[in-house]
Amino acid sequence: MILSIHIPKCGGQSFSEYLRKNLGDRYVEDYGILARPLDRTKSSPTKQLIRKTLRGLPFGAELLRMRDKMGEASRITKLTDGVKCIHGHFPVSKYIDQFPDATLVTWVRDPAERLLSEYNYFMSSPESAPKWFNYKMNFRDFMGLEETRNEMSGYLNRKYPEGFAFIGITEHYDECLKYFADKFFSGYPLPPGGAPRLNTGRKKEPLSEELRNLAKEYHPRDYEIYQAGLVFYEGQIAEGKSEEIPSLPIA
Repeated sequence: MILSIHIPKCGGQSFSEYLRKNLGDRYVEDYGILARPLDRTKSSPTKQLIRKTLRGLPFGAELLRMRDKMGEASRITKLTDGVKCIHGHFPVSKYIDQFPDATLVTWVRDPAERLLSEYNYFMSSPESAPKWFNYKMNFRDFMGLEETRNEMSGYLNRKYPEGFAFIGITEHYDECLKYFADKFFSGYPLPPGGAPRLNTGRKKEPLSEELRNLAKEYHPRDYEIYQAGLVFYEGQIAEGKSEEIPSLPIA
């Protein structure tokens, strides 16, 4: 079993497209709503409208949380023997007891850049923003919120980095995905034209040194996560030391 931890705004949507195309019905997603197969209901306009409407009702947010929990529990028990990969926004701890020998993979990103991408996403996609998000706040305030602190480390838990077989770096996306395809999915090449890119957003202005320093102050554990990912990248991917990484049993 592959457990693919999709930390928000780290390239996981593009990675999911590669996994989905290569694994077919052996691939499922868990984004907290339910562990769903290939119907891509997360992006359904109808579902988004329903959730947006519910949020505006008294107790709507609580109803959504209850619905998410119920859907999550019911679907997880229905995973078939043929499933080889679960991908989505979930912490390692969610499945590791169920699949103690799972192959763990994830992508990490410069924390300041990831935060800026998430902030811009919430500003431009109100239906996806959490209840605590205030559209009047600036990016500096967003970085300092308790709700945004060290989000990457919250997903990866105690298993990182030693327990991970693959750590991709978003800033080196093409190179890392090619490594993953060559070394883990032998026989499952990249599509024509190279790595797929989804949900990338528009090009952003460079962050000031002041904002980057603030990000380091507010999110120290996430910077440790990112540095550990860079060590993996430099030692395994950039240097090509692939003999230490076994192929995944996906047949």
